[in-house]
Amino acid sequence: ATGSIEQPLVARLRAGANRDLVGVNTYGMVYAINGENGVALWSARYRPGAKKGEPTNSDGGTPPFVPLLMAGRDEIDDVIIAFDGGVRALAGATGKELWRATLPGEALSGCVINAENGSAITVAVFDSSHALSFLKGDSGQVVSQTKLDGFVVGRPAAINLKNGRGVLLALNNGTLDARNPAGDSVLSIKLDAALTTSPLIVRAPRGQLAMIGTESGDR
Repeated sequence: ATGSIEQPLVARLRAGANRDLVGVNTYGMVYAINGENGVALWSARYRPGAKKGEPTNSDGGTPPFVPLLMAGRDEIDDVIIAFDGGVRALAGATGKELWRATLPGEALSGCVINAENGSAITVAVFDSSHALSFLKGDSGQVVSQTKLDGFVVGRPAAINLKNGRGVLLALNNGTLDARNPAGDSVLSIKLDAALTTSPLIVRAPRGQLAMIGTESGDR
């Protein structure tokens, strides 16, 4: 009934319930699915403003934006999804829209930067115009938007920086680029091989390790 969903996510959508699933199909339709019986709790269209007779989904020409899970009230996850103008946040329990943010291009990938030491949640989204946008998790307000020199491979990864939190990006020009929520590049490393995967951040006794796939193997 949902169509092809390549990357279903396990989410806490209801208080006191078992885990449920969130997934997006090839055409951008998002489903929240009861983890016990497979019944859809709610669904969300890629074109929420479509009028009668107009298509409600994307054309399937680009890989769908994988939904992001963000901690909401009462330990229930809110869900950030793509729509035809950018991204919007939905209440995990009901699918009700909490906010929407307009982006310069079609949302392609992103990550949630969880709060640390009382700081607010931030959402990072990369779009088809090569813009990296940082949004406030509680309102969708744009914190910064920066044009990147390359295309993000995979997804941004949340990372600890010297001053706060930010994201680490693998770019198709072979660069690992760390950015803070202001959009500033705080560390850039050029590798001698093409990058093929998203960065994987691993906590180690002496700090963080970033693992990345390249054409010549993992690093």
